[in-house]
Amino acid sequence: MPNNDANILFNLNKGQNYGPYLDDEYFKISRMLDKKKGGNIRASHILISFKGSKNASPEITRSKSEARKEANRILKLVRKNPDSFSGLAFEFSDGPSKSSGGDLGFFQEGAMVKPFNDFVFSKKEGTIGVVETDFGFHVINIVAKEDLVLLASIAIKNIPSENTSDKTFNLATKFEINLSKNKNLNELAKENNYEIKPVSNIKILDDNLPGLTNQRRLVQWLFSEEVELNSYKRFDLSNGGYLIAQVTDLREEGLSSVEDVTFTAVPKVRNQKKAELIIKQNKKNKSLEDLANNNNTEIKKALALNQKNATISGAGREPLLVGHAFGLKVDQISDFIIGENGVYKIKVTKKDKSSGLDNYSSYQNQLLLSSRPSVNSILYQTVKESAEIIDNRSTYY
Repeated sequence: MPNNDANILFNLNKGQNYGPYLDDEYFKISRMLDKKKGGNIRASHILISFKGSKNASPEITRSKSEARKEANRILKLVRKNPDSFSGLAFEFSDGPSKSSGGDLGFFQEGAMVKPFNDFVFSKKEGTIGVVETDFGFHVINIVAKEDLVLLASIAIKNIPSENTSDKTFNLATKFEINLSKNKNLNELAKENNYEIKPVSNIKILDDNLPGLTNQRRLVQWLFSEEVELNSYKRFDLSNGGYLIAQVTDLREEGLSSVEDVTFTAVPKVRNQKKAELIIKQNKKNKSLEDLANNNNTEIKKALALNQKNATISGAGREPLLVGHAFGLKVDQISDFIIGENGVYKIKVTKKDKSSGLDNYSSYQNQLLLSSRPSVNSILYQTVKESAEIIDNRSTYY
């Protein structure tokens, strides 16, 4: 379903109708029957079970009071650093979701036992707390809340009549005949009020094109030996109708031409030249105050910068700027820095040293958990890059 239709449907009032609209092969009219605010919840939890609790492993010997104490200890750690939740779940949780960092995904009311259910549906998004159930003590993090909607729809499949199919076929055939007379595709399309969709950088193993799925036959034709510049061919569309494709450009394998990269290179070169000019014009401005006054701007403050986040309030994403900031001493003023969005001169006013932790195992487990799924793909990519591969897949696919 197109995003525009989905957004309109989601924002309907109770009893309001919308349509007709096209959803895949169906024309639909929908009515909003009911809406429930915050009815879909995503949460993570760390289960600390105790001897005698429901489904507890025989290996668990801790008492109920010990389990409560352990849950409260973990709660303090999580509230101090919410980012450590998944690592702590991997290390301490007795529940089956520990392998996914405690993530339970999205669920609706009634899916969890009552104390757990009551907590997540009565608290705000971002709340972290401890709840006792028959399974033990849960350290819960309410990750996200979404609204639920209930729609009723009347759907009629869009099936063209024989007359429509024949007419469409004749129009496509006529268009092809005109193309064979060396007429310009753009002019022909304009005369007949047809839509043209330019598609660039098609690769030999592509299957889908922008706005069109399952176009493998078209891609195979594009890379066949018979194709040359201005070649064209008609293809049937799975949902009815026809597509007429024409080759407008052929590129040899290897480095891109200057013309091909001009579109992306020119803005970067232009920004670099602008930055150099700004620096040249402001060499005499040594202090931040002089620089601001002579350029009709103001000194802005950025609070709580850290190396994990390269975004600066009022400046956007500026990783080079953040890196320079951590390399300066307090009260030291930097040289001019050419960033992603402008030219900067910065001064560090304060630095807070990390207090450190007695044990970093939760972070270690968090890193293991997050990096484990990508190990196979990294190994595959490494082997691929170190080998000389002749790829003949397009011959059979």
